[in-house]
Amino acid sequence: MTRAPLLLVRADAGRAIGTGHVMRGLALAQAWQDAGGEARFALAPHAEPMAARLAAEGMTVMPVRGGGSADDAADTTELARRLGAHWVAVDGYGFGHRYQAELRRSGAGVLCVDDGARVDGYAADVILDQTLDADPAAYAHAPPGTRLLLGTEYALLRREFRQWAKPARVEPAVATRVLVTVGGSDPLNASSALLRALATLGRPGLEVRVVVGPANPWLVELQSLAAALPLAVSLCTAVTDMPGLMSWAHLALTGAGTTCWELLRMGVPMLTVTVADNQDGIAAALAAAGAALHLGGHAALGSGDGASRAAERIALVLDDVTLRQRLAERGRSLVDGHGAERVVEHLTSALVDTR
Repeated sequence: MTRAPLLLVRADAGRAIGTGHVMRGLALAQAWQDAGGEARFALAPHAEPMAARLAAEGMTVMPVRGGGSADDAADTTELARRLGAHWVAVDGYGFGHRYQAELRRSGAGVLCVDDGARVDGYAADVILDQTLDADPAAYAHAPPGTRLLLGTEYALLRREFRQWAKPARVEPAVATRVLVTVGGSDPLNASSALLRALATLGRPGLEVRVVVGPANPWLVELQSLAAALPLAVSLCTAVTDMPGLMSWAHLALTGAGTTCWELLRMGVPMLTVTVADNQDGIAAALAAAGAALHLGGHAALGSGDGASRAAERIALVLDDVTLRQRLAERGRSLVDGHGAERVVEHLTSALVDTR
């Protein structure tokens, strides 16, 4: 019997970098499985908390040394060779030119997932940049013949988002359900700042749900804050139905990371806050495209004036049904949920030389 083609995903997660790289890899791996392939993950020790989630999705997790080091590259290359991987997908800013060049020695094709050309160089067969303003010129120094998959039509969304088929949402005249989701780790505790801003609105009917990701170190503080604020707050941990949670919300307050593409797919109006330098471009592009409003950086939320301005903007969107409808419609036009399938089609159709 012919062996199913194998995809090896190399990505990491942690408090400093969040969980977005691994979750994108999961979306790609699910689409690969759905196309009849086999998928496995290579994780460094510090990303081990994500192993249970991946195992629940039917993914085999295998250990490698981390940090994008030469040892890491050697481990992953040997693993790909031993498994007979057809493709290795790397997602993380430490997996640059030297790392990719080493991977090519395994005989597998190499896919580099990047955001705005942040990796230090490329030796990959395919580069994927799912950001809204992905620019081919940014990858002009990639090797000749490298295939570029650019833009939100290639946004990597997990199976539950691809398969979501419930009727389009109806926007209420006044929004009362707010989702706060700042990523898998929220290292700066932007969730607390957003909760305090919401509390200043003085709206008794407001319901708030806060997603507390697996790498979030602030759970105890968030529990204390939720109990102290004059606000109906629920903390959501170990979320297994993110599309359902997003569908519940009338408005999302979100970090400008990978969750934005999920919210666009679900047609949830959103306001973004940046909690890392690599999110500035995403927030600006979403605002320019009319798909989101931007609250600014995390630091601004901590000041009196910044918190007041954020609260005013949140109130504006809560009360403006026309604006929320416009944001939702624009979002759905940008992300249809089938980006991972398109990427898999490119990988399976590509001719990979035997090296």
